Amino acid sequence: MKSQYEKIKSVLDHASHLSHVDKSLLKKFFNRLEQGNLVRDENPDDHFSTFFIPFVQKTKQLFIGDHIKSGVWLTPGGHIDKGEDPVETVVREIKEELDTEVTDKNVEFFDISITDISSHYPCKRHYDLWYLFRLPESTAFNYTREEYKIAQWMSVGKAIRRLTNVGQKSVIEKLSNTW
Repeated sequence: MKSQYEKIKSVLDHASHLSHVDKSLLKKFFNRLEQGNLVRDENPDDHFSTFFIPFVQKTKQLFIGDHIKSGVWLTPGGHIDKGEDPVETVVREIKEELDTEVTDKNVEFFDISITDISSHYPCKRHYDLWYLFRLPESTAFNYTREEYKIAQWMSVGKAIRRLTNVGQKSVIEKLSNTW
């Protein structure tokens, strides 16, 4: 069985072969990986986490929500649990946040970003691993009201205008450039 370090390293190795991934940013991810204490349970201040983008390529729409705890619009995502593979995190978070069952075959790695968090919460920095969750059509997700005030499908342009996090905007812009 792979260690958590090996699981995350495998994702980063894959990222190194993707032309749209910022290589200077990727170097920061590898440096952080070498520091150990990779997940929130081991290091509440500074850890790896995931985001995923539910999207329909045909209509160029994606699903984002007004996140209660952070107070900003975000794509869904969550913290990686101890021992968990990042893809397992995404599959778990899709179930928890959108009440939708998927397998690892439904998601694919896409990009990375670093999120500096200025809040009264223990988290200060996330090393975000981004995944795509492709859907054939817009789905009426039963999103969790404990996480989001409202969540909805919207065009990429509207989503970019709603997102305030620079890293999130950058990833969504990269996605729109692949269409």
